[in-house]
Amino acid sequence: MIRNYAGGWSPDGTQIVFSSSRDVKGFLDVYVIDADGGDVQRLTTTADRGGWSRAVGWSDFGIVFWSTPDGSDEKRKRFVMNADGTNIRPYPRGHDAVCPWP
Repeated sequence: MIRNYAGGWSPDGTQIVFSSSRDVKGFLDVYVIDADGGDVQRLTTTADRGGWSRAVGWSDFGIVFWSTPDGSDEKRKRFVMNADGTNIRPYPRGHDAVCPWP
């Protein structure tokens, strides 16, 4: 079963970020797709290692997502990356309002 989770529109309205198990069934990774439905890009490869990465949406810092290296919620951490998947870094403290998950 392929699962998709909406993450949200980019600030300029040209892309949508979402999580999906489209490449590794049962494990989520973060993707962006152009607003017209073309050019889907996989931004994370956490699922290849047995973990998952779930998109939250866009912030002033970039794409916000939760990730865990091995599927364990205990190791879940929040990150931010550029729209092309580069520059993955910890999400800045003090900006919890954009994250809908505890």
